[in-house]
Amino acid sequence: IYDPREKKSKVISQPVQLLDIVSTALDWGGASSDDKSKPYGDTLIPLIQEGEFARYYAVGESPGYYAMVTEKYKYIAPFDYQK
Repeated sequence: IYDPREKKSKVISQPVQLLDIVSTALDWGGASSDDKSKPYGDTLIPLIQEGEFARYYAVGESPGYYAMVTEKYKYIAPFDYQK
């Protein structure tokens, strides 16, 4: 995510989820707390501004597998989604 209000750009290696981008966009847009209720992930603003984030992992799901990712590890577990 690029914030044009910030003078410097930076690369963050912390894994995040796609839903976190929704919450971040709602924060930047000035949405109310009701608009930002779950399941919209966690805002990335503290990570972008201070380098701190409450979650150190990201999870994902696709037909046929679940995944959990950290900066150091990636765990992918297959499952039978046809059942």
